Amino acid sequence: MADIWWYETRQCWCTEVTLKDGRRKKFYLGRDKAKAKVMFHKKMAEFHEELNSAERDEVAPAARRSDSIPLLRFASQHLDWMKANRAHATWRTSRDGLKYVIRRYRDKTALGLSPSDIEALKADMVEAGYRSRTINIMIVSVKRMYNWGVRQNLVENNQLSGVEKVSSHVNAPDHVESLSMPPAMAKKCIELCRESQPLGDICEALLWTGMRVGEITNVRWGDIDFSEPATLTLHKHKTSDRTGRPRKIPLCSRVVELIEQQRTGDITPETHVFRGINGQPFTPSTLQNRLRRLREKHPELRSFHFHRMRHTCATLLAKEKVPERVAQAILGHSSKLMTRYYTTTDIGEMQDALERLSSTEDTS
Repeated sequence: MADIWWYETRQCWCTEVTLKDGRRKKFYLGRDKAKAKVMFHKKMAEFHEELNSAERDEVAPAARRSDSIPLLRFASQHLDWMKANRAHATWRTSRDGLKYVIRRYRDKTALGLSPSDIEALKADMVEAGYRSRTINIMIVSVKRMYNWGVRQNLVENNQLSGVEKVSSHVNAPDHVESLSMPPAMAKKCIELCRESQPLGDICEALLWTGMRVGEITNVRWGDIDFSEPATLTLHKHKTSDRTGRPRKIPLCSRVVELIEQQRTGDITPETHVFRGINGQPFTPSTLQNRLRRLREKHPELRSFHFHRMRHTCATLLAKEKVPERVAQAILGHSSKLMTRYYTTTDIGEMQDALERLSSTEDTS
């Protein structure tokens, strides 16, 4: 797929596509990079739609369908359209699911992909030990692609509509490890992460706010209100594209202290709070790289990942008898069911409940 780059002559972002006759066509997308990215995906979707329309007009009816379209090109057009018209998470899921199909059947045409091919791929993925969720994402993604092809008049029908998902018990682990961590274990992981500051400060802030790592790396100084009570306004979060509403998070005194420790160099409202020594803001991938290096030194961190801090925050809120609606607001969940999923009940709590029950029975 094409990409965008800065065009010095015109002082704007642009992209190029290759036409059927080998000529190159430029699209000028403007000077603002964020708007240029949006315009890029719209232009790509329009370009592929025009290309398909021209092909349908030029070729005979028998050759108009996807029997002449390579599967790789068919998938690329679909993903371009998804990126321009669907949420980023939906596009990413489709991309991740289709990669298994493309990797195996890239030499086939779109019409040449049969249910038997997907069943064979499904069986091999089960044999290779892939979890049911990964296999089902592959199945849903390829069926979604063919449904899109029907709407675009590239295929007459979805020949894969009868392919069924695998059972959730396929390659399920023997036991599910709790994503929540005991407070002592969380504290130890944070201290080990302090060897690569500000990684430790970020992990502790995740624990006391319940934020996602992708959210905390986007926090800027202008998003924080230090007046009592201190709050943080997240303009970009997981559900912001759908709801269009920012999310406010209260900041306890410890998190305010951690944030104040990041005041270095020239600071403006647009400056990111968590930055490297070169002044560049951290990204989730750079933090993952730091954590990966620490895991080589400390085996205790091998089961640790940033999202466990969010699960631990939810569990600690439940232990403190925080009302569910309050915990839901802190974590930014749109459903109480998701808040319950994040909350873990440990064996000690269950034992205490049964001890209280038995003692009540003895006194009656």
